[in-house]
Amino acid sequence: MTILAAYPSTNDWGNWNPGIHKDWTQKARYKRTFEAGITVKNLHVNEQTAVINGYTVSLKECTCPDFSERRFPCKHIYRLAVELGILEKPLDEEPQYQVSSEGTMFVIKAK
Repeated sequence: MTILAAYPSTNDWGNWNPGIHKDWTQKARYKRTFEAGITVKNLHVNEQTAVINGYTVSLKECTCPDFSERRFPCKHIYRLAVELGILEKPLDEEPQYQVSSEGTMFVIKAK
């Protein structure tokens, strides 16, 4: 996950501790932001809100059951961050790496 805009803890990227996004469960949610069936409606850039799959979403909270239960960013919050240009769209596939006999690592497959 690449954050496009550097953000201080006081900005509107939900005031999340950046370390939260390194957790494997959060990475999985981020990867699911562009799965089939996720629709973004009523994107309000200035207010940093949207309706995504019927849920009201801001960078700080979402009305979906996952967020209500866990209180951590859900896939809808990550999708909003992508739509607002705060995060990059996730790769469709993880790059595959190979190490040469000289010890150089290079990408052999990536979308």
